[in-house]
Amino acid sequence: VGDLGSLHRYEEAIAVNNDVITRFSNSQDTKIQEDVASALDNKGGALGRLHRYEEVIAAYNDVITRFGNSQNTKIQEDVAKALFNKGGDLYNLHRIGQARADWEELVYRFKDNPDVDIQKTVANARHNLLVTRNF
Repeated sequence: VGDLGSLHRYEEAIAVNNDVITRFSNSQDTKIQEDVASALDNKGGALGRLHRYEEVIAAYNDVITRFGNSQNTKIQEDVAKALFNKGGDLYNLHRIGQARADWEELVYRFKDNPDVDIQKTVANARHNLLVTRNF
């Protein structure tokens, strides 16, 4: 959620992230794309703190749609986190089937990815799939 989020200034955090997203969404620069993906992820986190779950899901969907095919490791980490976190928010909304679908997609997409952070996210998704298998 970033520095503003750590100060519980979530509305301001959302505004700052929206500004980054609006200004730089069309950039082809890889570093700037990383920043936009991170801003979308951070926006989702701030919205979650405000219990605005439908907007959270939209923010995470935006990360997945815009950057799902990126080969950049940092952006792939954001996509993996978005899939995982979106699943968690769907679970909290009692939409278990949809949550499981996101966790399954995460495992399928990233199971062979060598990045350690992505593999931790995959392991967490596998855990959630095991825990929710009887739902």
